[in-house]
Amino acid sequence: EGTEYLVSPRGETQWVRNVRHSGGRLVLILGRRRRPCTATEVPVADSVPILRAYLRRWKFEVGMFFDGVTPDSTDEEWAAVAGRHPVFVLS
Repeated sequence: EGTEYLVSPRGETQWVRNVRHSGGRLVLILGRRRRPCTATEVPVADSVPILRAYLRRWKFEVGMFFDGVTPDSTDEEWAAVAGRHPVFVLS
């Protein structure tokens, strides 16, 4: 819907710690393009629909990191794993 998100399927990785430490400032690199961005962390309670949509799109590539949760899992199952997968909105 026009909003860009950055999701960490592997959890609290080094890039997540770096973004948090820098106050959300980062340089997004896509191929040869570099774009300065600001990342704001989405509260865990609000991240479930984003994570669900992310997994629906990228399940083949990252599904193994979500401990058996699928796009069709219940909200309770998602709530149990959402805190382990940081989500940031980019601006």
